[in-house]
Parts: sequence; C-alpha cells; structure tokens
Amino acid sequence: MAKIFINYRRDDSAGYAGRLYDRLNEHFGGEHVFMDIDQIEPGEDFVEVIQEKLKAVQVAVALIGKHWLDITDANGQRRLDNPEDWVRLEIEALLARKIRVIPLLVGGANAPNSSRLPGSLAALARRQAHAISDRGFHEDVNKLIRVLEKDLQANETAKPSSVPDAAQPPEVKLPAVRLPFEPEMVRIPAGKFLMGSKDGELNEQPVHEVIIGYAFEIGKYAVTFDEYDAFVRATGCVLPNDCGWGRGKRPVINVSWHDAQGYVKWLSDKTSKRYRLSSEAEWEYAAKAGLQTRYWWGDDIGKNNANCKDCGNQWDGKQTVPVGSFKSNAFGLYDTAGNVWEWTQDCWHHNYTNAPTDGSAWLEKDDGDCKGRVVRGGSWNYDPWNLRSAGRGRYGTDDVNNNLGFRIARDF
Repeated sequence: MAKIFINYRRDDSAGYAGRLYDRLNEHFGGEHVFMDIDQIEPGEDFVEVIQEKLKAVQVAVALIGKHWLDITDANGQRRLDNPEDWVRLEIEALLARKIRVIPLLVGGANAPNSSRLPGSLAALARRQAHAISDRGFHEDVNKLIRVLEKDLQANETAKPSSVPDAAQPPEVKLPAVRLPFEPEMVRIPAGKFLMGSKDGELNEQPVHEVIIGYAFEIGKYAVTFDEYDAFVRATGCVLPNDCGWGRGKRPVINVSWHDAQGYVKWLSDKTSKRYRLSSEAEWEYAAKAGLQTRYWWGDDIGKNNANCKDCGNQWDGKQTVPVGSFKSNAFGLYDTAGNVWEWTQDCWHHNYTNAPTDGSAWLEKDDGDCKGRVVRGGSWNYDPWNLRSAGRGRYGTDDVNNNLGFRIARDF
C-alpha cells in the first residue's frame, strides 16, 4: 500500500513531479509512492483507487510551481476556485486527515499566501514549505527524503489508534467521472437574484427576489442530437426528425416535455446521478449570470450574439446552429438566448403572484396548468424580444416542433 502521495498539476509541475517520483521510487520502492492515474491498472475505477490512496497514505507532498495559483480553465476561471478541481480536492482530503502535507516549491515558486487560497486550503499556507531547485535538485530531494523517512518511521512505531470508527476521517469526495454520452455540466453557485422584468410582459411580473440556497449544475449547452440519439439507441424510442439540418452537435429538436423527462430518467439510471429538468427560477438565475439586463450581454440584441430572427448573423431565421456557436455568459453557459426554446419543470402560471422564492419548481399549486409547461430562451425563428433572460413561453407537454429542445440540470 502506498505511503507517500504526490499531488501536482500537470500544467504547472509535471516535469518536476516525474523526476521526484523516480527518486522516491528508487529509495522507498514503487509500491510505497503514488503519483497519479498512470499507476492505475487497466479496468480499475480510478476514482475509487485515488479515494483509497488518499485514505491510506501517511505523508503527502504538494508540488507548487510558479503558475500553480493562477492557472485557469477554458472559461477563464481559476482552477483552484472550482470546488471540483482534482488538485484542490486531493489537498483538502489530505489536510482533513491531519497528516503531514509538505508544500514543495519548484521552479523558483514562492509559498502561497493564505489570502490567495480558497478557504478550504488556507491551512496549506501554514505548513512549512520545502524548496527544490534545478541546480540543487538531488541534494534538495535528499533532504526531503530524510524528512519523509522520519515521518514514516514515526508512523510505524506509533501505537495503533484507539479512536472509534465514528471519529475516523470522512470518505474523500472526488468529482464524478463524466461518461462519453453525458452532457457537459457547469456548476452554478448558490445566490439570489430578481426574477422577472418590470418592463416585460405581464406574465413576468411581479418582479420578486429568489434565494437559491444551494449549488446545482446545469447543462453547458442544450442537449444535442449526439447526446439524445444515444438515449434513442439504448431505449428504442422514436428518433426525432432533424428537418434535414443535420444532427451531431446541433440541439435536439422535435422533442416533447415527456421526451425530455424520459431522457433525464434514462440518464440518471445509466449514471447513478440525479439528472432532471431545471426549475424556471434556476434557469433564469443561470441565464442572467448576475445581471439584470435584458440579455446576458446587455440591453440591446446587437449582432452575432445569438441565433434568432433579426439577430444580425448569417443564420437569421433560417435554422438551428451547432451549440456553442456564440459567446458564453459569465457562468460559462452557451445559447441561453436563442437557437431553441428549452423545456423547464414548471407548470404554466399566468404571472408570478405567489411564486416560490426558493428556486423550486412551481407545479399545480396556485392553479398551475400542468398540461402546459414553461419554456425559456426563445429560438431561431422568434424575434429578439423572446430571447430576453426574463422572457417566458408555454407549450403543451405533448407538443413537438423544430424550435423546441431542452437543457438539463443535476443535483449533487
């Protein structure tokens, strides 16, 4: 069983991690040093393996290079700020176990200040760091080895713990693996916003504050033909017509609310995750992404921001376009305005009188019409007014047409 865990970020310190692993492997033996998934046997569940390693190791090193703090993802978000970042999760788990975690400064990096770390990693800044330089690499690693030997020896001679099972460290939580047919999801943080529009339609009023006291995930894109067709092949359901526009990465169309429900149930059963349609409030919160303007980019439709009738692009009023053809909003969501209307869970209500204020779906209560469900976002053949983040539409649960698709949500 591995006793030493090497935590590192490939984009920041992969070269140093490889050299360090070789030295530690030579000294302690490969079975006692764990670095990453390259050591996992074919067919093994790497999430389960890493969880077991994190619970069993006796000491860990966290490599910190010059760019460790500031590396961002494709949306420009700092990776360390993502609660599901693997590097962050591993360090959180190791710190929670109260074992020795040594920050290893490589490539001339400085020790991180706690003010620049997520709160869950602040304790790392209080751990004495050890620097490994290029010129003095072998001597610096020799010093590290002596520290590791001392710690491992202390663990070997320590008396067996008498701490009851109930007080043992909690199970390490690592991000779930996304299967090839699963839509890509974006985590939306808890927060509050004003739902509706005082200068919009009557059904968008009264404007009211909604407090979403939980984080959730929502599709980065509307569900595509590629993703929906996997469901069709697995279940034998009717293949929706693409109107001759093409399938692949275009949003699935000609699907009813019941079809969308069938898809999320199948996806949940297939993955053991909790997929569903979003509530209307969750959808608007995610679409607005912290703004109260008509569209997530401002109050004017502009040009080349979305796909609709008179949206100022080459596809105006012609057909759907592949998802992600335009810029994303601040949450990293694409096509919340235009392309296809998106089904939500909510039953239709004519206005927001007595609407929920906690982000939950509004169903039969207060005379909800559940034969009709709320759709959001507008579509390729609707005018810009319908693309507003607060804009609402209604379709019957059995309706199918070439401007109707859906986006999914997921609970943790």
